[in-house]
Amino acid sequence: MMNIRPAIFPHDYAAIADVLKAESPDWAATAEELAYEDAARDPRYHHATFVAETVDADAPVIVGVAFVGRDTRSHREGKFLMNLRVRPDWQGRGVGKALYQVVLEHLAPQELCADVWEAHPRTARFLAERGFVEVWRRTDFVLDATAFDAAPYTGLEEHLQQMGIVVKTYAELCDMPNRVEKLHGLDGALWQDVPYFGQAPARRSLAQFIAEEIDHPRFLPDACFIALYGTAFAGYSNLSACDEGFSIEMTGVLREYRGKGVAILLKVYGIRYTLTHGGRLWTVNDSANRAIVALNEKLGFQRNGAIVRFAKLDANGIK
Repeated sequence: MMNIRPAIFPHDYAAIADVLKAESPDWAATAEELAYEDAARDPRYHHATFVAETVDADAPVIVGVAFVGRDTRSHREGKFLMNLRVRPDWQGRGVGKALYQVVLEHLAPQELCADVWEAHPRTARFLAERGFVEVWRRTDFVLDATAFDAAPYTGLEEHLQQMGIVVKTYAELCDMPNRVEKLHGLDGALWQDVPYFGQAPARRSLAQFIAEEIDHPRFLPDACFIALYGTAFAGYSNLSACDEGFSIEMTGVLREYRGKGVAILLKVYGIRYTLTHGGRLWTVNDSANRAIVALNEKLGFQRNGAIVRFAKLDANGIK
């Protein structure tokens, strides 16, 4: 027997984390991270979590979960993002279908989106059978830092220093009283040039930026590399901790500082950090962002699949 119900927090965090770990062993949030992200979530945007619970040996067991709410980066009225996960040993047994139906009844959305890792074709088929179509693609890249050839970039840092551009970490700028405000302003400006799922991303408030980035458990102050021109923030690249090494969350340079090699140097700093601390280096970029894709390939990153966004909509809303 299976029951679909709203998640009960904090009681269900551990069981939900177990579902995520079973479904995606390398990229699963922990119970602590799930709790933090819920606490840090922008209260302006609706969000709900439903679980599929079955009875095993007289005890309830959570075998699937559906997160649904606004995509805070690319939201518009009537648009919602669904993240539906089912334990591999329970897939094909009606769990996903039941969760999906509850999501539709909960929201009655005009547009419903879902992001699927390309390595999970079963999920893509599940969505296609329900009228979803692919609308956007973000490419995964991975780098074995031990194989990185630094020779082509010898002298780049000295060249930029002669132009007045230096790189410091967020940790090293601890005595700068407005460093978080300046980084927030830089981040907001850079995101406006990111073709994120085909539309300009929404700007975050300072408080939301701090909650989602600076205070996040995976934020690494000594792996947030900031390019400075005097006291101006010209660009930055920051890494977060992940199970197999580090993930690049953002690499960007303001338009007036582009074409000088700043983005390359910022990436090189991230590669050096990965070499020092061990593991591999990952990044995800919109496939339409040809400049950053070309830069990744120039540095030796290898394509490692993609995150595909599917969407379903029509004139009368979701069917």
